[in-house]
Amino acid sequence: MANTPSVASLAIEAILSLDKVYSIDPQRRYVSGVSRGGYGSWHMIGEHPELFAAAIPVCGEGNPDQAQRMKSVSVWAFHGAKDRNVPVSGSRDMVRALKKAGGTPRYTEYPEADHSIWEEVIKTPGLLDWLFAQKQANQPIRAKI
Repeated sequence: MANTPSVASLAIEAILSLDKVYSIDPQRRYVSGVSRGGYGSWHMIGEHPELFAAAIPVCGEGNPDQAQRMKSVSVWAFHGAKDRNVPVSGSRDMVRALKKAGGTPRYTEYPEADHSIWEEVIKTPGLLDWLFAQKQANQPIRAKI
């Protein structure tokens, strides 16, 4: 987000540090976030698509110019159509851009909901089954900070 400090490099550093300490399957890394975390989810897969198998951005917005880079990451995005905090166009534009780039994102929009949709998202039938079924086809390239 403009005029907001980024903690993305710290998050990537943490991920790479944890890889050295714990037995983490690098083909099954997932990122999710709500609101600013939704922005962060889009940002992380746009900047470091090689690190993530899937993303669940909720009420977020990304950069459609990065869609080509992130098209290999499985995405299920969520947004409330009446969101006044983050325009629903943010999710719609990202999903449209991913499809145009050749990706196959899922998108769920709650027509009567606003920004407070997280409790509905976590109750979505099949969401966790979908998430844990996602795996990168190839061993990811290690990100550099």
